[in-house]
Amino acid sequence: SHDELICKLASECQYLDPAIGDATKFELDYIGVTDADRACFELMPDDERQCDTCKTTGFLSAISCLCKPNILVCINHGDQLCSCSPKKYCLWYRYTIDEMSNMLDALRERLDLCQKWKILVNRLISNDHQNLIDFNDIEKHTTSGVLCLRDDIRIKMEEKLAEAIEYRQMAKNILKRITCKDELIENNNNDNDLKKKKKNFNDENKVTLNDINQLKNRVKSIGITFNEMKTIQNILTDCLHYQDEIKILLQSDKLQSTDVYSNYIERNNQYHIELPIIERLKLFYQASIWYELVQKTLNRTISSSKLRSLISSGQTFQVLHKQIQQKINELQIQLQQLEYWDEKTRPLTKEEPHPTLNTLEQFVKSANEANIHLNSINKIKTLINECHLWNEKFEQMQQGEHYPFLSSYEQLYEQTRHFHIDLEPLKLIEQTILQVRSLLEKTQTVFRRPDSNLTLIE
Repeated sequence: SHDELICKLASECQYLDPAIGDATKFELDYIGVTDADRACFELMPDDERQCDTCKTTGFLSAISCLCKPNILVCINHGDQLCSCSPKKYCLWYRYTIDEMSNMLDALRERLDLCQKWKILVNRLISNDHQNLIDFNDIEKHTTSGVLCLRDDIRIKMEEKLAEAIEYRQMAKNILKRITCKDELIENNNNDNDLKKKKKNFNDENKVTLNDINQLKNRVKSIGITFNEMKTIQNILTDCLHYQDEIKILLQSDKLQSTDVYSNYIERNNQYHIELPIIERLKLFYQASIWYELVQKTLNRTISSSKLRSLISSGQTFQVLHKQIQQKINELQIQLQQLEYWDEKTRPLTKEEPHPTLNTLEQFVKSANEANIHLNSINKIKTLINECHLWNEKFEQMQQGEHYPFLSSYEQLYEQTRHFHIDLEPLKLIEQTILQVRSLLEKTQTVFRRPDSNLTLIE
């Protein structure tokens, strides 16, 4: 009967086409149920459960009377059964209200599932993929919804799913490369081995942003995403945030210390994604090392060759930051000053003509006022100190109770050979030595016998 067909369909709703399911639900809503004695109409022969009036085969319900025990009528023709009071009637039913409600709920759930599947399919076969569909949702609906697809749509879906499986494997491979360092840490206790393996991975196995973007575009083209892509996107988002921090750091008006740059470089080991900005970050790190080296060097005496070396090594970094360019300009100015003063120092260190002690002292004073530090100037300072010590010795000899010995004068004169300075007492000492030697020769000529081996004093 019609009722039997409707209920059979509703009880096996998992196999229904959406259109048939909608029609079945409509019929169930229209039929309605009531409470009475249960009867399994499907076990009765068709001719025994036909309505005596309309000849419809009963399934959901029927009415009988004690006066006509072998006759049944449907609910619609209950008034044509007999003339007895309705109290004598018996209402037979196949399902209770709860059972009918359960069938209706199951059918409704089936229809909702098919409707969702239909929406998913329409989204996938369309070109609008702004919101990607999770692969797990497709797998969940495939078994129940595949019967609802036409052949042409089913073929398109199979192609989509084949692409999705391929791209999912690509995502798994990329995710494995991105997270390989965590596996290394878990599987290696030896720090040296871990460092070697990390270095190998860093050099050979890093994932580029282009790799990830290509995969994202492919996934977007099919409108399907997976858990692996969500994990990759989370890591990528964190990595790009780290890259933005580096951009802000490199755009700072002030050049940072080496520790700041090294910390950011160390953080790069957290990600296994190749960021082009890291190479620029490393250049800034090297530039900060150079800058700090210059700062330390300028506080000490430095040669012109060392300054040229610093300027040459800093040329690589001058385009990175204005502080580098400023420091190179300072070094070039200082180099020019050193070369100027070095040129002024050369005449003072020549053997002829000898400069005076006062000339050297005035030169050193001018160099100190100009804050010039040269090894040649330091040598002149040392020489000036030695000259002052020499003058003190001379004054002490002159102020002694007795005349100094000739040997003392000769020794004092000998000390000035490496000075190359025109000292005032030198002429007096030189004249005195010559006079004493002349007198000594004359005395020897007068008092010493020609054949004697003794000295004059002896």
